[in-house]
Amino acid sequence: MKQLIFAALLVAAIAFFVRTVRRYVRVMLMGGPDPRPRFDRLHLRLLAVLVEFVGQRKVAERQIKPSVNSYHHLWIF
Repeated sequence: MKQLIFAALLVAAIAFFVRTVRRYVRVMLMGGPDPRPRFDRLHLRLLAVLVEFVGQRKVAERQIKPSVNSYHHLWIF
């Protein structure tokens, strides 16, 4: 009996997943091609990713209130 319930839940989950993916694909296909180039200045884009996400620039920048800083978060991230 447990296997039957598991199978039914698995089929329902897969059906829900397929339905959701189909909706997302349908919405994506409604759009047109992006006229902006995405692979120009690739080295600058990769550097920006390194600075913003890997380097955590927002965590290290100065805050408005000097008493509230988040430099200790740099050690965590």
